[in-house]
Amino acid sequence: MNAAHKALQAQVDAAQRQPLLAAQRLWVQYRDANCAFYGTPDGSMRKVEGAECLRSMTEDRARELEKATKLD
Repeated sequence: MNAAHKALQAQVDAAQRQPLLAAQRLWVQYRDANCAFYGTPDGSMRKVEGAECLRSMTEDRARELEKATKLD
């Protein structure tokens, strides 16, 4: 995901860089809060669910960012 974000940052106009950075930071906050819900309360399956949430959401976001690099 970080590589896709950096590639998109390098590609967009200067005016788009700050909004993209702000969106990415907010997305990370959302992902972490959302996956914390699935990862609590304590329990081995809950930890697995939380980890899978992080993995799948991050993978989806990476694809979204990669797709955005191909819009032009």
